[in-house]
Amino acid sequence: VLYTDVSMRRLPQTCEQLVLNPSFEDGTTAFWQPDERKYALYDIKSPGADGSQYAVHFSHISSRSRVLQYSLDTRCFVAGQKYRISAKFQFLNITSGAGLPCDLNDKDSRSEHICPRVRLYGKGCTFDTSDTVDNFFWNGLQFEDGEPYVWRPDAFNNWRRTFTVTPKLASCTSVRLMLGYSLAYDRILALDDVQLSQSTTFPPTGAPTYAPTKPK
Repeated sequence: VLYTDVSMRRLPQTCEQLVLNPSFEDGTTAFWQPDERKYALYDIKSPGADGSQYAVHFSHISSRSRVLQYSLDTRCFVAGQKYRISAKFQFLNITSGAGLPCDLNDKDSRSEHICPRVRLYGKGCTFDTSDTVDNFFWNGLQFEDGEPYVWRPDAFNNWRRTFTVTPKLASCTSVRLMLGYSLAYDRILALDDVQLSQSTTFPPTGAPTYAPTKPK
């Protein structure tokens, strides 16, 4: 193996926006990775949301529990602080590429018609006897542009949800943002502009650092 032009650069350290590659506009999936590489399919595709250049398409071949995940800096999580998860999602038919609908009223994780939800999974938690915390979030948008929120199969759809950091989540040594959980086998999840943003300003528990992962 021959390596050339190897360099190191200091990553920005901030708790205001925890996702470093939210829009994939460098043409890579840097910092994002599947939980099981041999069972997940993901790649950069064009176009992205709102006329941007890139988005990521994710699907799986074995289990609906497979996810695309991002490791968050746990020192940014302070009990009582509020964060907002935001993203843009679209479902595509895995064969034809046509946009697909979803049922906003369906909350059954076994259903093939549910809309996207976001999973926040922490482990190594020391707050109580259980060392893990597992949160699933549905879209919190009820209205958009003054009208009731609807899912548009032919476009990227806005997704937002605010949550409060619990003492248990703040005690975890690892927290991952997971996308694609419960995705039906007949569809691709197209995703773009994924961010976890600070809604309240608390000082971090330490200077945040980000564990790098190789771009795809």
